[in-house]
Formats: sequence, C-alpha cells, structure tokens
Amino acid sequence: MFYNKKFKRSLTAAIFCMMLSASIVFSGCSSSGNSSNSKTITVPESSSVSEIKAESSVTLDTSDTETTYNESEAVKITLSGNTAEISGKGATIDGGIVTVSEAGTYVFSGKLDDGQIIVNAGKDDDVKIVLNNAGIKSTKASAISAVQCGKLFLLLEKGSSNTISGGNTVDETDSSPDAAIYVKDDMTILGEGELTVNGNAKNGITSKNTLKITGGKITVSAENHGITGKDDLYIQNSSISVETKSGDGLRSNNSDTDKGNVYIENSDITVVSANDGIQAENNLTVSSGTISITTGGGAAKNTKSSQGDFFVRTQTQSEEDTESMKGLKAGGNLIVTAGTITIDSYDDSLHSDSDVKIGGGTITMKSGDDGVHADNTLTIADGNITVSQSYEGLEANNINISGGKIDVTAADDGVNCSGGNDSSGFGGMDQNMHFGGRGNRMMNNNNSSDNTNNKQMPQIQDGDIPSTPDGQIPQIPSGDMPSMPDGQMPQMPGGDMPSMPDGQIPQIPSGDMPSMPDGQMPQTPDNQNNNDNKENTSNDKGSINISGGTVYVSAQGDGLDSNGELNITGGNIIVNGTTQGGNGIIDHDGNCTISGGTLAGAGTSDMLELPSSSSPQCTVAVLLEQSAKAGELIYITDNSGNILVAMTPEKNYSCLIFSSPELRSGEIYKVYTGGTITGDSIHGYYSNSSVSGGTLYSTFTISDSISYVNSTGITNYSGMGGNMRGNFGVNAGNRGMKNNFNLNGQEVPHL
Repeated sequence: MFYNKKFKRSLTAAIFCMMLSASIVFSGCSSSGNSSNSKTITVPESSSVSEIKAESSVTLDTSDTETTYNESEAVKITLSGNTAEISGKGATIDGGIVTVSEAGTYVFSGKLDDGQIIVNAGKDDDVKIVLNNAGIKSTKASAISAVQCGKLFLLLEKGSSNTISGGNTVDETDSSPDAAIYVKDDMTILGEGELTVNGNAKNGITSKNTLKITGGKITVSAENHGITGKDDLYIQNSSISVETKSGDGLRSNNSDTDKGNVYIENSDITVVSANDGIQAENNLTVSSGTISITTGGGAAKNTKSSQGDFFVRTQTQSEEDTESMKGLKAGGNLIVTAGTITIDSYDDSLHSDSDVKIGGGTITMKSGDDGVHADNTLTIADGNITVSQSYEGLEANNINISGGKIDVTAADDGVNCSGGNDSSGFGGMDQNMHFGGRGNRMMNNNNSSDNTNNKQMPQIQDGDIPSTPDGQIPQIPSGDMPSMPDGQMPQMPGGDMPSMPDGQIPQIPSGDMPSMPDGQMPQTPDNQNNNDNKENTSNDKGSINISGGTVYVSAQGDGLDSNGELNITGGNIIVNGTTQGGNGIIDHDGNCTISGGTLAGAGTSDMLELPSSSSPQCTVAVLLEQSAKAGELIYITDNSGNILVAMTPEKNYSCLIFSSPELRSGEIYKVYTGGTITGDSIHGYYSNSSVSGGTLYSTFTISDSISYVNSTGITNYSGMGGNMRGNFGVNAGNRGMKNNFNLNGQEVPHL
C-alpha cells in the first residue's frame, strides 16, 4: 500500500533515501542488435471442470408452469370504467372493487379506471387470475391485493398486454398492502403475455411468502422496491425489466434460516435501481440467462474507484449508515454457474457476506467500489470475468482461482485477500499501518446484510500510536518526529544533520548508513530478507491460491495483495502494476510460494516483493536503472534466443517480475529492452511473438530460486522497496528532479 508497514521507520528511512538518491550514478546498458528466434508462448484456456453447482431451495410444481385452463369453467370478468360484468360464480363487484372469494380461474379483460381486485378466499383455496388485455388503476396502494388464499397464480394470456397501476398513497402499517400487486401468500406469475406494473405509492410486486416467475414479459417501475418474494424469489424462462427510484430491483428479504433466497435461470433481466440490483438475504444463484444491472447511477457516480488509494484513504468517512447500491448482493452465498451478466454499480458489483462461487458465464463489471467481494471465500473455477473499473477488483478473506479468464482494472489492489468484511478503502489503518484497501484487516466484526458500512479504527497496542478519529492519519507522539509546516519535510533534531550550502545534498555522517553499491538500497537489519521474514505469519488471515486459469491485472495499488499466504501452483498471471510508491506487483504478509504456472508483472520497484526463498519455482526480478515508459518493450530470452516472456507494459515501469517453469538454475538468460515485436498481445503481454532488434540490458545465470537482476547481472536487493520516492507523491516514472522541499531551512530537490 501507500505507506510502508512500519510507519516511523519508513518515514525516517525515506528521508535518507531521498537525500542519497540524487547522488546515485546509474551504469549504462550495453547495446547490441538482437534477432531472436520465434517461440510460441501460449496462454491456455481453463481446462478445469467446475464443481460449482447451482443451488435452489425452491422446487416447481406442474401448476407453476401450466398455462392452459378450462375456459368453460372459468369465471369471465369484463372491466369497464368503475364497474365490471361478471359471468360465473365466486366473484362480486362493489364500488369498483372486484372481490374473489372462492378457488377457481378468473379471466379479466377490459379496463378499471379506479378500482381493485381483492382475493379473500379460503386459506387452502388456489386462485388463478388470468389477465387478458386488462388494465387496472387504483387510487390506493394496491390494484391487486390477495388477502388470503392457498396460492395465487397470475397468468398472462399469450399475446395479451396488461397494465396494473397502484395508487399514490399507502397506509404505513405493517399489515397494509404497499405494492401495486400485493400477496400475503405464495404467488406464481406465468404465461406468455406482457405485464406492466406501476408502483406509484411504494413497491411494484410483493409476495410475503414465495414468489415464482416462470414466464411472461414483465416491466416494473416503483417508487421503492421493484419485485419482492419475501421468503424466496424464483425466476425462470422470463423477461423482466425493473426500475426503482429509492429501493432494490429484485429481492428476497426474509432473514430466517433457509429463507430469503433468489434463484435465476434462463431469464432476461434488466434492473436500474437506486439501491441494490438483486438482493438476497440468504443465497443468490444465477444458473443461466442474461442480466444487466445499473445501481445508484453507476460506477461513475462514485469517485472512489477513480481516485485511487491515496485520495480515498485521506477522506474523512462518516460512521452513519450508508445505503447499499450493489449489483448482485447475497447475505449468504452468491453463486454464478452460467449466463451473461453486465453490471454498472455504484457499490460492489458482486457481493456476499459469505462466499462467492463462480463456475462459468461471462461477467462484465464496472464498480465504484469492489468488483467482486466476499466476506469469506471467493472461488473462481471457470468463466470470463472482466472488472473494467473498480476500487479493488477481487476481494475476499480467501481467494481460490482454478480456471477461467479474469481481467481486472483497479484504482487500488487488483486481487486482494483482505482478511475481513467489506469496509476496504474507507480510510483508517491497521496495526501494521495498512491503509485504504487494507481497512478490512483492522476489524473482526461482521458486516450485516443491512445497508451499512462498518468503519472502525484498530486498537493500537502498547501506546505506539495515539487514538485518532475514524479514517484519520494518526498524530505522531511528541518527540518521535519534529514539528513541521504543512507540506514540508520534518525538521531534523539539532545535530542530526550537518549544515549545507543552499540547494546542496547533505553529506551523511560516517557510519550513519552502511555502504552499498551505486543504485542499491542500504542493507539494514529491518529490511533484509523482506520476503522470507513473512514465512512465519499465521495463515488465519486468509490466502490467495491460484492453480489455473488466466488472470490479468491492472492496478494502481498492489497487483496481487495477500494479508496471509500467496500460493501459485498453475495458471497464467499478468500484472500491469502501479506507478505509485508503496505498492507492488505482488504483496504478501505471509509465505509466498510459486510451484507452477507463469507470473509476469511490470511496475514500480518501490515496494518490491518476491516469493519466499523456499519457493520451488525460479523467479526473476529485473530492476531497471532508468524507468521505462508505457509501451516500451522488455523481454527475456534463453541463451539460444528463444523468448520466454515479452511485454510492452501499459504503464511506466522500473521493474519486471517473471516466474516460469522454463527458468532453471544454472542456465544463462538475457534481458533486452526496445526492439520490434509482432504477435498476439493482451494488455501488453505477448503470445506467439517474434522480436527483432533491441538493446541487451543484462546477461545473468540463475543460481537461486529468487534472482535480482540489473545491468551487471545478478545483484543484491534490500527488499525495503526502492528509494520510497512514491511515499512522497513522486511519479515512479520520473527519477529526475521534481519540485523542492525544505530541510533545516535548505531547499532540497524532490527525487
């Protein structure tokens, strides 16, 4: 993240690094023409068979899909103005109100200007209402109200067009109807006709028990919620369009165990909602179909996903409850096994308070917060998943990827094992001084399914840092750091730094800093073996596990960020990393092991982390001594000229990380920059590529599982994270002079 994990140590080290960096002399690259052999670098599709299955607590009876009825036995009701003509028994009319009091089939046609259909039958009586070009308007909340029956069937006659409009006022008592179509018992909507519902008073369609929709073309506009099946909502073979002004699109909101589920199969659904698009208090499953959701005006309305880590975490966040504007939201598990889903959401696009499981389908997301968030575990076994805009792309306590094609763009972390509930990015820091996307790590409390974001600050131990308002940067205790004007570098204690002529870099006193090669960071006890020191971290903080599939990440935070372990055993991972300091291509608080698959990432070296030294597969970090611009080619070949990896990164970069089974100890490899490349490219990563020309940057021989390479070959690296220029807002792509700051009254250039 933006600040190092040891705040005070990093801040002090950064001051020294900035003074030292201006005097660093970079060695030049040798140049030679190169014409490489062509080599196919494949990016395999997922070969795993998904074990993720659709789950539904609701079963369909024959009556739920039966669209025929005995016309000779049906009661025919012709509506006209404020009255109706009734042919048959079981229904009466009084003052524009048609009351159905017996089991049977009732066929409605014509228009009722101001009236209602009220169903008040026996508790075991099944009632079928057939709408055949019927129009019903009511000045009260509900135009159709089922007070009591066994089950209500609303059959849309084939070829018919029907409109139900509720009134403009509602009695706000718990038992009063608050929807244009309101049913206290189970209801099934079926058929091949069209239905338009206007919830002018409050909600569109509500069943207080289970609502099944098995057919028809349904359009709902509502002041509040669109369609509600309180106990369960089951949708199959239907076309549904919902627009809400202040509520959820589709929902099931019973918090009882095994209730509050939403299941969608083979349906075409469009939702434009003020709050959540499709919300389940328990499990939400999409097994097939086409779904399009826009919530809260879309991701563009939430500046969080475009501001990046620094701006978001410096904002003061309110602790007041905030409305939830998620795309697909589940209080239990969220499961997608097939279908085409497009989401433009102000809040998370896919969200679960438990697990998210994706076993197939095509999911395209733009999110003002997280693309996919699970409080517990995110599992991706197959599918095409694109997060084109997000604050954090994929976030969960545990992330398991075994297949599929994943493409993530994030203003903060791309793939984040967060270790907690959904409060990332809302300011605050944890005991390790993690900000922004690591806000999840500072709490153990669970986020409820209500529209609430919990944003509590961590309890700092041992008095290291004093308490602060939520989301604020802590005040450094008196004496720890000297006072300074806003925006200025701290004034060092008397005698700590020697005097110097204006504009000159100070001379570091002998023995204050250890010697080091030009361009390298100092070796200090705190920053040596940065990766290996994490091996003993407990794994109870979660983990990222990638065993297959293809993962593309473009992040302004960390590419892959694990609060616990990071394990790669297969798959292809390509990262276009950050240009901001304090972030890395990969970041792990626990052990990082690569034993299979390919990792290729380009970005800043400011917070460079690699796998642990015990990792069995070889990994190389190429450290450039001059930052390269976006689109500039870098590639690695074996000693015979075969291309192992070739990238034209999409952002400025100063480091390339590469891990592959093709890297072997004892073998000679070469790094080239520049040249001309042809072949297939996705996000700057080439397959089936051929290169001509280029400048030989380095030749090196691998001897360990982890290798740092500069222009002279294998080199040492402190693991501290570059010169930390990013921590003071300096672009990683610019190692020249940029602006000035004052140190002890002297003007010193930024680096």
